[in-house]
Amino acid sequence: DLVPLDPTKVKVKRDDAGRIVYEVDEKLYSYLDILHIPGLVPPGALRGLSPIAYARDVIDTAGRAQDFGRSWFENSAVPPAVIQMPVHASQGSPQGPTDMERAKSVAATWNATHGGTSNAGKVGVLVGGAELKTVAIANRDSQWIESRQFSVQEIARIFGVPPHLIADSSNSTSWGSGLAEQNLAFGQFSLRPYVERIEDAHDRLLSAEGYPDVFWKLNLDALLRASLTDRYASYS
Repeated sequence: DLVPLDPTKVKVKRDDAGRIVYEVDEKLYSYLDILHIPGLVPPGALRGLSPIAYARDVIDTAGRAQDFGRSWFENSAVPPAVIQMPVHASQGSPQGPTDMERAKSVAATWNATHGGTSNAGKVGVLVGGAELKTVAIANRDSQWIESRQFSVQEIARIFGVPPHLIADSSNSTSWGSGLAEQNLAFGQFSLRPYVERIEDAHDRLLSAEGYPDVFWKLNLDALLRASLTDRYASYS
């Protein structure tokens, strides 16, 4: 049978004869004991590249955009903004304790009455000559929505997955032949490299065990099946 191993606990290296061996819990195993199916492998490397590790900037940007959106809706009192208070006549300086207490009181009242989604759209009132000056960039101006959509496409592109397969049809004109061709291309250009690696890895084991004429074949017919019209045209 096949027992999945935690890849972080497996060390891939070469022995004195140059053969690839695997170390798991300080025990060595040959390539006949460990079925290793790497992804993209640089020349001379023994392990495949991690798409997540090498695309960390793209994924991190998507995560930051999501955190920004959550923070925006949790603090929807149009932050960051400043409330400008006039200098109190008796103090003569905006740093006076009375002015600071007044400013904090106005800011706390504003956040309590206008912060959060439940207070969105309420009319703001400032007293005592205070002025609210917004210094934030609107979501529309910062292209936050566009960056969220682009992040979906970027992450899908890392794995070669058409966006419509993960429910992003923003750039698809219809659900017709165009998407059908993308589905076929997904099987041919995205799945096929992984399928061939899996088949080759099993073929090596079969050949080493004395079955050179037996081979593995993963059936992708269900994914590559054409439409009913195309199939009958091919039959005819």
